[in-house]
Amino acid sequence: VLAVGLSIDYSAHVGHCFMLKGGDDRNNRALEALADIGAAVLSGAMSTFLAVVVLLFSKSYVFSILSKQFALTVGLGVLHGLVLLPVLLSLLGPKAFDAADKGKNDESDENDLELHVE
Repeated sequence: VLAVGLSIDYSAHVGHCFMLKGGDDRNNRALEALADIGAAVLSGAMSTFLAVVVLLFSKSYVFSILSKQFALTVGLGVLHGLVLLPVLLSLLGPKAFDAADKGKNDESDENDLELHVE
């Protein structure tokens, strides 16, 4: 269960960011998604890997096997999330969420704060 969660996490963030990008050009949406969330996903993967790397040199069989499994899961998960998924999304990706296209056409974002002075 833990391996599935770790490997899905990176792809879920990239895929969700892709769906929030408006427009019809899937290549551009994939690039924008990687520009927005790619560094954060890579940072999360590196911190997870660094937490496990100390166990790679353990003399305990259980810790050695568990750390190798974690390292492979993180490595393959981040490779899938940052390389394979964006390529597949740029080729076969779905349309953006309706709210993403609506937000691109509006001059002001719903999340922007406005200051009214009387």
